[in-house]
Amino acid sequence: MSYRYCGLGQGFDRYSGPGERSWRGSVETSSQLESWLPEYEHAPLFVWLHIYDAHGPYKPPEDYRHLYYPEDRDPYAVVEGGEEPRVPRWDRSLQDPDFAAALYRSEITYLDEVLGGLLARPRLQGAVIAFTADHGETLERGMEEPFGHLSLTYNTLAVPLIVVAPGLTPGEVRAAPVQQLDVGRTLLNLAGLAEVEFPGEDLFAATEQTTRPRFGVQAN
Repeated sequence: MSYRYCGLGQGFDRYSGPGERSWRGSVETSSQLESWLPEYEHAPLFVWLHIYDAHGPYKPPEDYRHLYYPEDRDPYAVVEGGEEPRVPRWDRSLQDPDFAAALYRSEITYLDEVLGGLLARPRLQGAVIAFTADHGETLERGMEEPFGHLSLTYNTLAVPLIVVAPGLTPGEVRAAPVQQLDVGRTLLNLAGLAEVEFPGEDLFAATEQTTRPRFGVQAN
């Protein structure tokens, strides 16, 4: 995430990354954003916020650790005669993969609360908001390494895309496959900047939902 290595800060007036670390927590990242918001109270604003917490190894805050897994159950207890469990590479001593899946779910709940607090700020009320991801997690269903995203499976390719904006019908669900490239074009149009050149298609311009094949190509 360091701008020196990835160039993600290109075009932004301000960019903050984790420095020499490979990642940082969502609270630190959102707090950095919140500290900047007052300076742009009356200016047009575009924000890109990258959250990393729901990423292996799953380590939610301690009070979230057992939200979805009983505290009296030992996930490291060996089951005699059972099949070798498919567990994360960062915790080979784990015996119950359900515990890893529960930790991942706890991470999602924690992030939901962090983002909820940020999006409740008055500065972001009525904003155009797009929520998406770069990949999903295989969890225990991975055909290769479990609890990761090294292979192109449905779980890694099917990522969320949620768009909220003034004038859009709340709760509408679309089944047609889309590309991440279309998100930028759609956001520009929703912000009233249809004349700005940018590739992709406006996801809300089509009156009819089209269907087309979905496929993934993987090498090595």
